[in-house]
Amino acid sequence: LVALMTLIIKSYNATIFLKVDFFLAKNFYWSLAFAGLFYNFGAWVDKFIFWYHPATGYAVLGRLHASIVYDMPIFLAYLSILPGMAIFFFRLEADFAEKYELYYDAVRNGGTLKMIRTYRDEMINVIRHAMHEIIIIQGIVDILLFLSAPQIFAALKIPQLYLGLFYVLTIGAMLQLAFMSVLAILYYLDRKMVAMWLSLAFFVLNTLLTLLSIDMGPAMFGYGYAVSLLIVFTASIVVLRNEMERLNYETFMLQ
Repeated sequence: LVALMTLIIKSYNATIFLKVDFFLAKNFYWSLAFAGLFYNFGAWVDKFIFWYHPATGYAVLGRLHASIVYDMPIFLAYLSILPGMAIFFFRLEADFAEKYELYYDAVRNGGTLKMIRTYRDEMINVIRHAMHEIIIIQGIVDILLFLSAPQIFAALKIPQLYLGLFYVLTIGAMLQLAFMSVLAILYYLDRKMVAMWLSLAFFVLNTLLTLLSIDMGPAMFGYGYAVSLLIVFTASIVVLRNEMERLNYETFMLQ
C-alpha cells in the first residue's frame, strides 16, 4: 500500500498534500455515496444474517458472532472469483478506458457523427468481450472447483455436508462479480443514480431472500444470496444495454 501511494504521489504532482473539500455539499455526490453504501450493505447483509440468526450463528466472543455453516463456504466462493475479477478490471482499464477516452474526445473536439458512433460501437464490443471472457474463464475455474471440491473440503476438514451450499455460493459469487462489473461500467458513464437504485435493489433483495432461505431450511441456504444477484445482474444488463443505445442522444441532449 505504501509503495502504491508513493507511485500515485509521484505521478500526480500537487501543491497541496491533502484536501478535504470533497466533504463540502457542492462537491459531494450523494448518489455515488449511497450507491457504494447500498452495494456494500448488500454484499455483507447475508453474512450478518447468518452470523446473528439463532438457527445459523453463534457467539464467538461477546457481540462477535460467526456461522459454522456459512463462513468457510462463502470464503472459498469469494476466492474463486479472483481470476475473473483480474481479467475484467484489466479489460476495463486497458481496453474500455481507451475507447471511452476516444469517444468523448471525439464529442468534445467536433468529431463526425460516424466517428462518434464507431467509438460507441467499439465500447459496446469491449463490454461484450469482457463479459464473454468472465463467463469462459470463471466457468472453467468453477467447473474445476466443483470437481475438486470434495478433496478440498477433506483437506480443510470441512464437512462434506456443506458441498451443496458451496456450489450455490460459488455461482452467486460469479454473479456478484458480473454485477460489480456492470456497475463499474455505469460509473464510467456517470450513471450514478442508476447504479444507486441497482445497489439498493441488491441490498433489499439479499436481505429478504436470505431471511426467507433460512426459514425454508438448510437445503435452501445460499439461494437468497445467489437469486438476489441473478435478479439484479439481469436487470443491470438490461439497463446497461439501454444506456449504451441512448449514449449518443444523452451525451448531446443532456448537457
